[in-house]
Amino acid sequence: MMTDSAVFSTLLESGLPGTKKCWPKGGAPALPWFTYELEDDGVLMADDSNYENLPVYRASLYEEATGESSDALEKVISEKFGPHTREEYWLEDEKCWMTTYTFTYTGGQSDG
Repeated sequence: MMTDSAVFSTLLESGLPGTKKCWPKGGAPALPWFTYELEDDGVLMADDSNYENLPVYRASLYEEATGESSDALEKVISEKFGPHTREEYWLEDEKCWMTTYTFTYTGGQSDG
């Protein structure tokens, strides 16, 4: 199974700066950038035992306008992790777009 650090390294292939969960207060770089986190450990139980783990990750991209940055991150997610969901939100307080990608690592793709 891909480790958390390997998921992060793979997301960095987008060429964007990123971090786990959040930047230290006052430490975020200029837009665009992303955060990522484990959303669900994806434990699949069968016959009273842990049959398989299919971890679900969420990457959140923050940018002034949707475009090349979201394309770069989505390309990496599509190629390395396969099917995913994508949702876009305007964050009025931050005056930026947040695009979230939710994906499951199934073990069938490259480990980065």
